Amino acid sequence: MPVKTEILSLALGAGLALFAADAAAIKPRVKIDPAEAAVSSDVDADTRKRFDDLFPGSANVLNYRYRLYGHVAAAERRWPNAADDFRVAASYADKYSQHRLSLLYWHGVGVEKDRVQAYLWADLAAERGYTEFLAVRERMWRQLDEAERAAAVERGPALYEHYGDPAAKQRQKYQWLLGQATSLLRRERLAVVDFEDYWQKVDAPWVPPKNATVTVGEIEEVDAPTRKGRRKPAAEPVPELPPELSAEPQPEPPTRP
Repeated sequence: MPVKTEILSLALGAGLALFAADAAAIKPRVKIDPAEAAVSSDVDADTRKRFDDLFPGSANVLNYRYRLYGHVAAAERRWPNAADDFRVAASYADKYSQHRLSLLYWHGVGVEKDRVQAYLWADLAAERGYTEFLAVRERMWRQLDEAERAAAVERGPALYEHYGDPAAKQRQKYQWLLGQATSLLRRERLAVVDFEDYWQKVDAPWVPPKNATVTVGEIEEVDAPTRKGRRKPAAEPVPELPPELSAEPQPEPPTRP
């Protein structure tokens, strides 16, 4: 290539590069909605990347399966779908999903904003005493006005009746036994599941170790609504399932709502 031609070519290339840089500089940045930022989690994107590896272990464990769906929907900013998936997982005693629903309702992302409903989900998420969720619940309660607190007392029992542990754990157990019956009909291997041990494994990432030191703020006297067996939150990591569950043969996944 002649020297003059080569110089012209280099100059043209440099000019195009500068033009591209200028164009990128003036390109408007995508603004992130502060409400979406408040309800997002790094775990969503990580779960989306690992979904194919995590999904097989969720057979018959619908609290885990629909939480995975919720993470993926949140990572893709399909917030109404994320709310629907977290709600299904919440009905199978998934405290983390109940926690995510509390944030969605508090900020009005994917659902209509409702601070009372947000508090009630936070209260459910705190049912087992997860430290992080207890803190979220109490912060929300302090920000409710008197009318909202009264509404929480009135509306709380109905939500607890369906999503509280007594009903939700039993629902999960029934689903697991149904899956086991299907495996039996297929002459597949069965596993003996200790459900109390399973829930202890689920709770383990969120329950503070014994003799742990917890720092609390100033004491505030609050007439918070209470129900027997409540007031005891999760969860950022996606815990692996116990071996006796994840090693089971995989039936067909249920149809998503």
